[in-house]
Amino acid sequence: DWTLMYLPMFYWEDRNYEAIPGIIDHDIGALVSPINIMLKEIKPTTIKLGEPLCQVIPIKRETVVAKTGNLSETAVARHNAIIGLKNIIFAGWTRWQHEKKNYIVDAHDTELPGE
Repeated sequence: DWTLMYLPMFYWEDRNYEAIPGIIDHDIGALVSPINIMLKEIKPTTIKLGEPLCQVIPIKRETVVAKTGNLSETAVARHNAIIGLKNIIFAGWTRWQHEKKNYIVDAHDTELPGE
């Protein structure tokens, strides 16, 4: 059982159109599935015969098992530590680039919980 992922053509920026990304299960749905094309500008556009419209990537479908249960304290602490990194990534990290030209990152000072 395979699913097909449609993506716009990479490195074809000079065209006035591109395919809309999407995922289609051809073996479950219709045998013929339309590909949606989006125009970048409102102007006359020609699509030549044989010109590639999109990339198609096959994806093997697998059964996904959803697991439910109570969160451990370690999982909650790990989540909170990762969420707290947004201050370093979006605001605080640039401060270190300008103020300290030479610095050492100690892997033990991250305070990320774990086993």
